[in-house]
Amino acid sequence: MIRDLEEIERECLPDSMRKTEGADGGQNPTNMDAFAATKRDLQNFLKELEDGINERDKVLEEFGRCQKAIELRTANDKLLETCKSKYKELQAIFEKEASKKKPKYTPEDLESMGNLVKLFGEEIEDLENGHNKRGKEKKQTFARDLKDQRMAEKAERAEEAKRQGREPEPEQAQPHSAQTQAFMERKAEHDLEFAKAETEMLDGVRRIHGIAQGIGNELEAQELIINDIDKQMDKVNDKFKVSNKQLKALVRATGGTSRWCVLLFLFIILVALIGYMFNLFTF
Repeated sequence: MIRDLEEIERECLPDSMRKTEGADGGQNPTNMDAFAATKRDLQNFLKELEDGINERDKVLEEFGRCQKAIELRTANDKLLETCKSKYKELQAIFEKEASKKKPKYTPEDLESMGNLVKLFGEEIEDLENGHNKRGKEKKQTFARDLKDQRMAEKAERAEEAKRQGREPEPEQAQPHSAQTQAFMERKAEHDLEFAKAETEMLDGVRRIHGIAQGIGNELEAQELIINDIDKQMDKVNDKFKVSNKQLKALVRATGGTSRWCVLLFLFIILVALIGYMFNLFTF
């Protein structure tokens, strides 16, 4: 498919872009414009994606769904996204060039470039369909073949029993393979560990709930105490205001602060005289 695209590309490639090709048919990166460089990168990515899809299909045919097939599918997913990104970039370059009033390409060249962009889009769509459908078709084919095989074996056993003149034996459950048995044992261990972890987590949540409930009860009790203290402080504050008013009224009734200052000064002088006379008569 990529080779067909290369042949079509040579036919659609504008003459101005063919000049950048070397003697070996390859393009000289130093002479390529943005469209040619992006086209070259997209073509390389598409080739790599096609090879990756073919390799994954070959691995699925030989070994089924294994680690290698999963790794190849993951790598192809990344390549597919890269191809889509490069295609959008190529499409944007073409649309920008086509929208110019004076493009550097002739109308015939622009038409050829548009056809080339369209072919790249169809190629990406085909590769994406092959990438996404292959695994699903492989699974469906394997399941259908397995079912047909079991039905054929069942019909053969029934025919054999009919020839011998006896009733067909009921189907017996097939023993599990070693891989299936190991998987079931690992699953049982995992379920046991999960149940244990779930029980521990539930116990932890219950403990946290109990602690939170105790903290809430303590906060409610502390709130009652704080409200009681606040009421008592309001009462003390009211009493202090009343006592302060009574003290001010008493001071004003006895002459005010100026009279009390004079009395205090005279009392100090009296105490000093008594002390002086006591020292004089003593010595």
